[in-house]
Amino acid sequence: MSMTIAQAPGKFIVCGEHAVIWGGRVLSIPTTRGIEVHLHQRPSKDAHIEFADDVMLYIDRTRIDAGIRHFFARLCQKIGVDPERFRYHVRCDIPIGAGLGTSAALSVAMINALRQETGMALTDDAACQIAFEMESEAHGVASGIDVYTSFYRRPIYWHDSPIDSLTHLHPHVPTQRLSRTPMMSEKACWLILHSGTTISTSDMVQAQTQSKKKDARLISAYQQLSLYTGEIVDALESDQFHDAGRCMNRAHQCLAELGLSTPQLDELHTQVSAYGAWGAKLSGGGGGGILVALFEDNSAAKNALQSFTQHGIWGFLQQGYRI
Repeated sequence: MSMTIAQAPGKFIVCGEHAVIWGGRVLSIPTTRGIEVHLHQRPSKDAHIEFADDVMLYIDRTRIDAGIRHFFARLCQKIGVDPERFRYHVRCDIPIGAGLGTSAALSVAMINALRQETGMALTDDAACQIAFEMESEAHGVASGIDVYTSFYRRPIYWHDSPIDSLTHLHPHVPTQRLSRTPMMSEKACWLILHSGTTISTSDMVQAQTQSKKKDARLISAYQQLSLYTGEIVDALESDQFHDAGRCMNRAHQCLAELGLSTPQLDELHTQVSAYGAWGAKLSGGGGGGILVALFEDNSAAKNALQSFTQHGIWGFLQQGYRI
């Protein structure tokens, strides 16, 4: 019996989270880890969901298994196919609720598996739009950057909105924005570390959405994050890692002042600098999840990862930008 296999990467936000919901700039990079879906047409209610051993600590299997089954059924309903026709096996090697874009990767992998298995005539743009709609259902408010990064499997820099335009009273939720792939070298080494606390991106976004309606100070913070994003892209494109790292540190402080950091994330931020990181910041919704650190020296990053792993902190390294 034939089987379709579809893979989709996760992502990490270098800078611009939360501000992107309101039309701000954002830089997102796909991860070397992600989600793989094996799908074949076989009348069965069985589904197998597998998580890599090193992410099991962060998984509530009962809740997640039920959530993925509901997710698949909802996706099938959206595109007009019977979910009972299929059996699927999902393998995930990134933690859920960490800010690494697992729901977006799941959306992308599942829609691509379904359109391949059924021969459905969906263009890439149409498939990406469906994945975005599923992501929006999962998060309530979604910018689309997670799905776009996962679907097109390349770094994405959204830069179309002027810095002084982030004054909308309601979230700007784009389905298509002016973007480009930054022309960055492969010298950068990214260290991604888990703070030990899982998060709900939906809850964090909703909290910021409600706060922004009440507190005009957040407009200035989002404008500042957009400014840092542009400066980071410029620095990375010219291999000015010191400048990129400095802006990442400032962005972390900005997010912390918005109440999005935690003592664990702040401690990781302090520790990675001792290993030679140029800069670091929380990445994603905040309130827990991951910290991403920028290194130029691969050996220093490896030493840092080894040390953190020995102390029970989950993480991985990613060299450059291509997957």
